[in-house]
Amino acid sequence: MPRMRMGCVETVAVVRWTPTEKVSTAFQLMTAVEKACTCWANETEDGRNTWEGTNEDFNIGDLSLENLSAGQLPGYLEREGIEGLEIKCFDATDTTAGWSYDLLMVDENKIDKNRELLPWPDPKELALKQEHQCYNNCPQCGAGDDDISWDILEADSSPSQKAFCNKCGCEFTEVYKYSHTEVDMVGEGPPQG
Repeated sequence: MPRMRMGCVETVAVVRWTPTEKVSTAFQLMTAVEKACTCWANETEDGRNTWEGTNEDFNIGDLSLENLSAGQLPGYLEREGIEGLEIKCFDATDTTAGWSYDLLMVDENKIDKNRELLPWPDPKELALKQEHQCYNNCPQCGAGDDDISWDILEADSSPSQKAFCNKCGCEFTEVYKYSHTEVDMVGEGPPQG
């Protein structure tokens, strides 16, 4: 919905992105952007200061003013599968997909104001460093296998398993690679005939 004042359209946010497997619809994008911005505000000093600077009312208009190619926020957006995000706000008479200027991008109910904030590097760099260190552990908080809910193992050409950490709420995917073959019993060769 556009920003309305006295029954008239005031402002419309035009949101563009590159659809991905994880974020292919406007609704998925809206959900992913809210999650990325909420994590950014909950986990980093820059995000917290920005959110508080909007009187805890960080919305799509505020997001349109952020640099989406520098700082920590782009890493959070990428972590949620968002690529090529562009936001432009206009005075207009049309809108799509339920986006409005006042659509909140941070869920204040999920902000822990007592949480220790993450220092630089951004989450993307941090995730790359942790890539090989978290087998059967949460990449965010380090919780072990007992605190993780696992989906069914997808054993196709690129075996993977989605997981949810019950301790911190992190959603992640473990990707498995071929290691080696073990012979359980040596055969006697092809049948003689």
